[in-house]
Amino acid sequence: MLTLADDGTQFRVICSVPAFAATSDTAILTVVPDTFPPIASAGALPGTGGVMEIGIGFDEPVSEATASAQANYSVSSGTISSFKFYAQSGSALLKVTGATAPVTVTVKNVADTKGNAIPAAGVTVSVTPSATLKWGVVGASEVGTGNWVVPVAANGFDIFSDSIGEWGTYDEATFVYESVTGDFDKKLRVEFQDQSSQWARAGLIVRAPAEANFGVDRATQDAGEAGRYQKCHVNPVGPTMTGPGTAGNGQWETNRRLTKGAATTSIASGGTPQYPNAWCRIQRVGQDFTCYRSDDGVNWVLIGTTTFSDQPMPDTVFVGPEYAPENGNVTNESDRKTWVAKIRDYGNTVSEVVTPTISIAAGGKITFTGKLYSCDTITGDFSEVPGAESPYTVPAGTTVKFYKAAQ
Repeated sequence: MLTLADDGTQFRVICSVPAFAATSDTAILTVVPDTFPPIASAGALPGTGGVMEIGIGFDEPVSEATASAQANYSVSSGTISSFKFYAQSGSALLKVTGATAPVTVTVKNVADTKGNAIPAAGVTVSVTPSATLKWGVVGASEVGTGNWVVPVAANGFDIFSDSIGEWGTYDEATFVYESVTGDFDKKLRVEFQDQSSQWARAGLIVRAPAEANFGVDRATQDAGEAGRYQKCHVNPVGPTMTGPGTAGNGQWETNRRLTKGAATTSIASGGTPQYPNAWCRIQRVGQDFTCYRSDDGVNWVLIGTTTFSDQPMPDTVFVGPEYAPENGNVTNESDRKTWVAKIRDYGNTVSEVVTPTISIAAGGKITFTGKLYSCDTITGDFSEVPGAESPYTVPAGTTVKFYKAAQ
């Protein structure tokens, strides 16, 4: 870790191979002291009874003494009927009644752990409740006791849960969700999850709406009511409270329940999550649900695909971030509690668009991007050339005269 004493330190790099060496120019390190106050961010979800739930997050650890003072927060309309600062996540939740969106939240005097404070004049952030997202608790855990959600951005959530498990024929989890109809491609980034159980699961899930089982009791689900789902999630890395001290599973998992009331199964698992960049993705095409993992949200690794054939998923499903800390696998009952996972960047996956190109050289050598199609006539129906990879050489004696590249 750098300190101010490192300011002005000089560095050079020497690169060498046998018989040759090169030395770089001198680089001088400049260390800038941290005199910057925390930056506030905000998000909002619609609560029950007309209440707006506004979350405030910060870009660095803040002092609990300043961040937990309700007097340091105010809203442009409505009344703050409930306020709580969650030291576990370093974020605050304001429940506001009578507000008219958009709401401007003013934050003042909150300091980071070095004492750099937001000025008394305050900074402002504007929020509008999501028009599509809601949250609830799957299973017997209760809303507001050990389960809640702090929306710290339009697509970022601190999710708290005290659920016992999400496996077998019973699920408990805290779920932020939206209704999505038809095919989709969604992703999110797990920035952090507590070291609760070795099998704790934070990630992205798709649930059959009629079987989401918000607020049902354990006996009901154990009687065969557990719902269909597909989930792509990550487990903790490092020592957990299983044991205590047992290492977390430390992988991406792709759990699913193929038929209502059946036991949980999995497509596959793999990889080691590199928090804060543990990305999860699920793509739906008809009844095929394909899961991917990524360390950067750009380059994706295929994990596997589930096809819901025996009991097809409905056209409209619930999709979104979900957290299940698996308290049932925390060995000592005294260690079981509410845990937190930080989910960021939830939304549609933006795939790279490749513009197809094609060039043909002498000898029938075709270089292309995209997919290669052929036809006997320029106005006919082109069909994809099976197994064609660039560069492609037209087989000797072929009668095909026209080629094109397309997606």
